[in-house]
Amino acid sequence: VWEVLYEFVTLLYLATRDGPNGNFLVLHLLTSLWGLEQVSRACLDSEETVRQALETYWAMTICVVATSSIGIPSFAQLQDTAAQFPSTRVDDAQYSWDATVARGTAEEEEHNIKLVYVARELWRRYGGWSGYSEAAKSFTLTPNIGPSKTTFD
Repeated sequence: VWEVLYEFVTLLYLATRDGPNGNFLVLHLLTSLWGLEQVSRACLDSEETVRQALETYWAMTICVVATSSIGIPSFAQLQDTAAQFPSTRVDDAQYSWDATVARGTAEEEEHNIKLVYVARELWRRYGGWSGYSEAAKSFTLTPNIGPSKTTFD
């Protein structure tokens, strides 16, 4: 089930890009799924508990996308994105992560190196799907959420 969820959320990330930049909220869906998997493997003691955690994650995913400015991509948009990244896999010897990792570690936006880490781990685990390498290169911009110092009058 993990592989299917990772692939879908990655397609969602790719489908919601703004030009070359990934969506800040959808990036969190991918990295939080990674975190949920790590917690599930280490702490959750039954398949039922994991299933409940995944159901909650899925509901949260729908809420995040539905309430964001991007909205939910149409089925056609997701199909178009999936067609750009067919299920054919790339061999390790045919793709180098060096430039993506170097760019990620040089980034001021800390979420991008986390994206690179998760996408590269998924790429390695699931046999080099090009969607993971493309997502890793689709860095997000830090959203402008207002003043960095809160003031009260």
